[in-house]
Amino acid sequence: MDEAQITCSLDMSGRSHLVYNVNMKKNKIGDFDLDIIEDFFSSLVDNAKINLHINFNYGRNSHHIIE
Repeated sequence: MDEAQITCSLDMSGRSHLVYNVNMKKNKIGDFDLDIIEDFFSSLVDNAKINLHINFNYGRNSHHIIE
């Protein structure tokens, strides 16, 4: 987290919907592909049947943003 701030809103409604507004400057951290993070949350939302909104507020370090 450190200098990064992300806002997450969760609704356990029984309906699946994801809003993912996170843009990172890098595509990878080491060998870890950052593009799969949105895929992870999409699968989580679909299987848990929840509404999840993830919005990037500020930050510069990709590692801290994904924490």
